[in-house]
Amino acid sequence: MALDAAANRSPARAPANPAFAAALAVAVIAAATLAGAWFFQLVLDIKPCPLCLEQRYAYYLAVPLGFLVALAASRGAPRTRTVDHNGD
Repeated sequence: MALDAAANRSPARAPANPAFAAALAVAVIAAATLAGAWFFQLVLDIKPCPLCLEQRYAYYLAVPLGFLVALAASRGAPRTRTVDHNGD
């Protein structure tokens, strides 16, 4: 039976890492949103309102932060911090 389980595993596929996938999805979607906004602004010459420009700040933060978290998750960074409550 153990031979069957080993035969069904794909050697080219790494174990699933939901933190990596989520962080990468956030970064890629935020980058695509900014690219779309810049396309409308720079190519189609549609001027954004001041509020639209302010709303981009969150995306400017989400792109590098998402990639940073994805990098940390891919290198096995812990997702929680262990706290010693013994006072030592």
